[in-house]
Amino acid sequence: MINATFSPTPATVSTLRSLSAVPAGPLFTEHDFGKVAWQVLLREGKLVRVFGDYATAKSANLTPEDRALALAKAIPAPMVASGVTAAWVYC
Repeated sequence: MINATFSPTPATVSTLRSLSAVPAGPLFTEHDFGKVAWQVLLREGKLVRVFGDYATAKSANLTPEDRALALAKAIPAPMVASGVTAAWVYC
């Protein structure tokens, strides 16, 4: 049996303590916070996934441009969003 425990570095602990409020901004990725802080923010509900690797603050009001940006990497260049997906982006 392997007994592995997570020992956060002082920098990680400091980062997590400073994230009591998510900074202003429409969209975030894991790279904005680091892997551990990203998972904590998602688990605690301070960030909610928008699509793919993108998340936003729980209270954020996303614009159609923000939703299109989150979706852009999932749709190859010659393709377009249609139907329910297009409605989600637009509304």
